[in-house]
Amino acid sequence: MTQSATDLEGILIRDIDGNYYFRVYEDGEFTDYKIYHHDLKIKILDNDAVIYKNNDENYIDYSLRTLGKD
Repeated sequence: MTQSATDLEGILIRDIDGNYYFRVYEDGEFTDYKIYHHDLKIKILDNDAVIYKNNDENYIDYSLRTLGKD
């Protein structure tokens, strides 16, 4: 079975082994999808996501306030 993933909303998660999944919640339950797509377009909607630029490393993390570092 296949269905379009266009406009599907979920959360990008990473397991303890470093594998990424797309988690979709529905009716109090969730489904984790492995990501095989190599250039999947993502739009970040999380108000607490912040871009950090430090020398040679650029990354996205929680805000300093959330991390208790403000």
